Order: sequence, then C-alpha cells, then structure tokens
Amino acid sequence: MLIFVATAVLLSAAGVQDKPAAPPNPPPNPQAEAKSQPSPAGPLNFDVGGNRIALYGILRMDAYYGTGRFNHDQFTYYAVSTAPTVTPAVNDHRNWIDFTPRLSRLGVKVDRDSLPFWQDAKVSGVLEFDFQNRATSEVSGLESESRELPRLRHAFIKLTSGGFSFLAGQTWDLISPLWPVANADGMMWNSGNLGDRRPQFRFGYDVPVSEEAMFNTAVALARTGAIDRKNLDPGAVGDNTRDGDASARPMIQARIGLARLLGRRVDVGVWGHYGWERTESAIAGRTHFYTGSVGADLKVKIFDELTFAGEIWYGKNLSDLRGGIDQGVDVATGKEIVSRGGWAELIAQLAVPYSVAVGVGVDDPRDSSLSVATQRSHNIAPYIWNRVDFGGGFTVGGEAIFWATDYLNIESGRANRYSLFVTYSF
Repeated sequence: MLIFVATAVLLSAAGVQDKPAAPPNPPPNPQAEAKSQPSPAGPLNFDVGGNRIALYGILRMDAYYGTGRFNHDQFTYYAVSTAPTVTPAVNDHRNWIDFTPRLSRLGVKVDRDSLPFWQDAKVSGVLEFDFQNRATSEVSGLESESRELPRLRHAFIKLTSGGFSFLAGQTWDLISPLWPVANADGMMWNSGNLGDRRPQFRFGYDVPVSEEAMFNTAVALARTGAIDRKNLDPGAVGDNTRDGDASARPMIQARIGLARLLGRRVDVGVWGHYGWERTESAIAGRTHFYTGSVGADLKVKIFDELTFAGEIWYGKNLSDLRGGIDQGVDVATGKEIVSRGGWAELIAQLAVPYSVAVGVGVDDPRDSSLSVATQRSHNIAPYIWNRVDFGGGFTVGGEAIFWATDYLNIESGRANRYSLFVTYSF
C-alpha cells in the first residue's frame, strides 16, 4: 500500500499546481510517439543541411513490490502456478521487491520539409534506445542492475507526400495500435494487449472525409519471428533459422480506420495479420504453420476529462504478437494455439495535475488447442493506475495489477504487483 500513501502525499502537494497535465492517454496511432512539432533552436534542437534534429529522452525509475511469482518481476505477463511441481516450496517466495532504471530512454528525431528532387515529400526519422535488454542466459531476478544493456526501440524512416506515406525500419506493429497506460514495461502483453516493435515496410494512404475526420488505410510487410524467435526444430541438421524467415514470406499486416470523428472525439479501426512459418523437420507430422488475427480498436473521449480505450481480437499462433499467453504452437499435437482476448480502460483527469485509470485485460486460449497440463489456459489482469503531472516533464505515479492465471490441469497462479514510478522527460 506504500504507493497509494505516497500518491496521496503527492496529491496534497499538487493542489497548488495550475499547469495543464500531459494528455492522459496514449495517441490512437503509435507512430505519434515518434512525431514532433517544429521546436525553436536550442541545445536539443538544431538544423543541419535543411534537416531539423531534435534530441529527447526520459529518465525513469520504477520500484516494484510483489506478492507472488510471475514469469518475470519487471517484464510481467502472467502469474506462475502454485503447484508444487512448478513452484517448489524452497522457491516459493511470496513477497519480493525490485528497483530498476531500465526504462530510461534516449532518442533522436530528424525531419525535413522537402527533398531536392521531390519537393512535395516530407521525410522524418527516429532512432531511439532504452536499456531494458538482457542476455539470454539471464533469468528473472538475476539480471545486473548496474550493467544494463541498450535496447533498440525505434529505427525508421518515414516519407509522406499528400495522403501517401511510406515507412521503412523498426517501429510498432500496424495492428493493435492502442496500448494501456499500466505496466509500462510488459505493456499488458499476453494479458490482453497485442503488438510489439518489429522491422517492417509500411504503405499508407489517408483520405479526408470532413474538415477534421480522416479515413486511414495501411499495409505492412513485416518480419515473422522478430519477437518470439520461434524455431520449433532446433535439432534439425544445420537449422539455426527462425521458422518465419525459413518460410521465405513476410508477415502481412493491414488496418483501416476512421480518426477524429464527432469533433475529434472518436477513433476506430479494424485490423488483422497473416504470416507463415516453416520447419525443416516435421513437428507432429507438420512442417508448415500459420499465424493470423483479426481485431478492432476504439478510443472515445466521453467528456473532456474522461476517455475510454480498448481493443478486442481473435487469432492463432500469436506468441510473436504477444498473445496466447506467450504460447504459439503446441508441439505435442502440431496445432496452432487459438486464442481470443482484449482490454478496456477508463482514464479520468480528476484534477489539473492528477489522472487515474481503471482497466482490465484478458487473454483466453482455447482449451481444445492445448494438450499439456502445464499450458496456460486463461489470464486476466485488472489494474488501477494513477499519476501526478507536476509540469516541466516531471511526473510521479503508482499502479496495482492483479494477475489471475489458469492452467489446463494444474493449480492456478494468483499474484499481485504494486509499483511506483518517477519520470523526468525532456
């Protein structure tokens, strides 16, 4: 309960603030994270050869307190079963703490208004790092917290001309464009939220439908296996290739949507993806596997101080898209694991500097897709989040997330995680 006591103290101190808070919810298009408005020249903004260059970053500290075992204390997806075969008594630490600065971030944005041989074209680019990276030999709780490794978040080029846009590089998936405010590290992945960052080529076209509203269309060709690194037959002779790469086909993602409807209060879209995977040796008689999804996103500004956001989806073999509770293919049967889920959230700005949100995420694999007792069959995670924005880039907040994870034929996992975060953005 420490985070809520701390938040109460901060609220009383914040009563004298009169500057508006930052927008309380992420933008409907994740590319907005990489957009920037022209800024006056200064130490962090300058021009070189017609290119505007801006440096930005976030200094962040997260503190966690947990009451059960998770797949990972920071990068949290689900609660671990309490069955003795999974959680022996000698390793059943019920309460724990964790501190990390890994989500601190540094980035560079570059843009220009035209090209010498394409005057109508605007070009922009982003290169962004944080420090939430780990060697594959490290396990939860044993990572070095004084030797963090850089992680590439974004590295892309975007060209726009009229309504046409082209993007090349690594950034957010085109599908599942919204994300919850809670769980800044794990992003509520495998708890209802799909999508991550991956290398891709993306083509888009936007058409105005009124003075404010816009019809959006986009298609992306992306790398399958960029997230789960799936290689179902590592024992095959000479096979050190991801199954998605071995298929010799890119993942296809697509989305159509309407933005800024009803006086900029509604954004809505439908989307989906399809991808191929191939193994060198047969897995339960199969060498070809498929991944696919369909889904929808909705964001509604109910009042100026109250916003709803959420997504729903259905698909199969979604481990590479952060779905199926991190399960893609059942190697015992050769079946792609089918799952459905989504998340919903209400966020309110109760005072000028203070925002609060409540939400829930669900990931529900179909039991008939599972065959092993220890496979995860249902994951639900309600949460409470709040934040005080003191202006000038300085914020303090806290959250509580309550995971309940069911397994096919062993005991469920129940665990809570409370956290406090402090950020300074520039």
